[in-house]
Amino acid sequence: AADYLQSLGHACVAVLTIDLDNPSYEVRVDSFVKNARALKMKTTKLSPSKLDLKHTLTASERMDSLIDRLAVTSKKERPTALFLPSDYMPALAHASCRRAGLEPGRDFDFVSCDNEKAYLEGLYPRPATIDLGTEARGKLAFELLLSRIQDPTRDRKATLVLDPVLVAP
Repeated sequence: AADYLQSLGHACVAVLTIDLDNPSYEVRVDSFVKNARALKMKTTKLSPSKLDLKHTLTASERMDSLIDRLAVTSKKERPTALFLPSDYMPALAHASCRRAGLEPGRDFDFVSCDNEKAYLEGLYPRPATIDLGTEARGKLAFELLLSRIQDPTRDRKATLVLDPVLVAP
């Protein structure tokens, strides 16, 4: 994702997450930040404030809060690309940008994760996404379940190694 954004000319990026309870998001965020900084990209991490977490804000309200923080940043200092750790977040970010007077594709390019077409289909411009092999993992889980039904003594361990693949818009 960082390589892709750099190839588009981005030097200043932000990482946004509205869900602090998902450990896989933390890994995705930290990995992106590490790679972006290795490429000498200016990187900002934004997540809900302690005040936002104390209130029971909706996902949309949390995203609004993050985008509002970016909107008040001077255009010269504002990131030009956003990394989101899940494909359910870009639709929220697109709507939040528009409410804040920012335009996806003009003010920000987006990259998210999971390659979940149902979340991405209606977005314009459609963001790039990282395919983390969700379909392959699901298929393996199904096959293991069937084999365990047929033989309950079967070993429960399985190893699946997948390389993430960037799916450009």
